[in-house]
Amino acid sequence: MASWPARGNVDYSPPTRPGLQARLSSLDSALSRIVNGGQLEQLKTKAVRSFTVHRPAPSVRRFKRRPRDLLKRASLFESEVSRVMLVDLSSYDLILVNESGGKDSQAMLTHVVGLCDAAGIDRWRIVVVHADLGRVEWRGTRELAELHAKAYGLRFEAVSRSEDLLDQVISRRAALDRAADKLEAEGKPDEAAKKRNAPAWMSMSARYCTSDQKTSQVKKLMTRLVVEHRTRNPGTVFRPVRILNCLGLRKQESPARSKKPEFEVDKSATNGKRHVDRWLPIFGWSTEQVWSKIRQSGLPHHPAYDAGMPRASCVFCIGAGREQLVLAARLHPELAAEYLAVEQRVGHSFKPGLSMARIIELSSAAQVGTQDETA
Repeated sequence: MASWPARGNVDYSPPTRPGLQARLSSLDSALSRIVNGGQLEQLKTKAVRSFTVHRPAPSVRRFKRRPRDLLKRASLFESEVSRVMLVDLSSYDLILVNESGGKDSQAMLTHVVGLCDAAGIDRWRIVVVHADLGRVEWRGTRELAELHAKAYGLRFEAVSRSEDLLDQVISRRAALDRAADKLEAEGKPDEAAKKRNAPAWMSMSARYCTSDQKTSQVKKLMTRLVVEHRTRNPGTVFRPVRILNCLGLRKQESPARSKKPEFEVDKSATNGKRHVDRWLPIFGWSTEQVWSKIRQSGLPHHPAYDAGMPRASCVFCIGAGREQLVLAARLHPELAAEYLAVEQRVGHSFKPGLSMARIIELSSAAQVGTQDETA
């Protein structure tokens, strides 16, 4: 791998491993020169003019407050430098690839493995993680994700919440009702009414399906991986283990996703024992690029796509449109019935303006129409 160019008085060489103190001292010295030496504008100008990757120059505004923790300051600075250049895969102890079993994460896995191979990174450093959603995801999803990992000889980990999504909806309704009872007892009827009327289902503005069922479970895996890594590599005990968390999000999928940063420090996952950067390797890819990469890999994709579904993770995704939900109900009528039972139990529609009862009704009508056409 070619060394990074030196610009101005800042050394952009990849972080070396001879000693923790030398690394920290070098980074802290460079950071101090930028912040205190008035070189910020000069650095920005040279970066924009000289770097082959046209991204913003390192923003050191955040460093004016000078974090007390030298380790944290060094890790943040390294991340800013990596963001300007290409992501320096060799600077990470572990590379975590989130594989949902869908087309985007499948293409991302193939892409990241290729980048790591080109950089000479051992595959034992790559870990494939699948957030198992249980009955609410398409059949065979976990098995497919594991097959993809094994095809590349990678470690595969499946994580899950003790309570699946439908059970969580029921528990959430119970928690809201308990909170409402408490507010009523305190003489706050208006606040109690808000709690009772609050929907128990997830929504686009309250996607606890992602935060609780996926993100939180992956963080638990990170904790376990850090313990394992430090046990096997005693030299990392006195510094944060560096983790690159890769997700297969693409800006083409939605306006909201297009606003996400392609690379950033994951502050919620970073702590004194680990530094986590979040990277979207195929953020700018088109759908055709994704399918092209899958065809090149020769690995199977999920059959839900062949059935007409544009995405494959949760069968009844809160972000899916009416047509996709109706098709999903035709393909998984038993699961649709389970959603309907939960919908009736919690007293709120699966989606605002679109109940599961209505989805099943439309699915049945569409199925009858298809049978009439083929008769």
